[in-house]
Amino acid sequence: MKNTAAILILLFLFVSCSSEIDHAYIKARTWVHHDGFKLDGEPGFEFTSGIYELKGDTIYSGSQPKAVVTALFKNDNLLKIKSLSDGETGKYLDAIEFAD
Repeated sequence: MKNTAAILILLFLFVSCSSEIDHAYIKARTWVHHDGFKLDGEPGFEFTSGIYELKGDTIYSGSQPKAVVTALFKNDNLLKIKSLSDGETGKYLDAIEFAD
């Protein structure tokens, strides 16, 4: 019985902490820099501006690949990315975190 409960708890944690990449979710939001790598040195970015594009897990600025999405945590409104030039990682928060 204890083993079954432990397995269920681990399964729940795994599913609730899933970092699956939801392209529509990522593209629909404005992302504000929180920590680490800054995409093009900017304080934030969005895909609706036409400057950035998400193809697969790669973020492009114009035609240049800049970073890859490594994780998305919807419950925390957190996006993690990794620079393609030097491997530095960065964290971005959905701008909704800062709304009134």
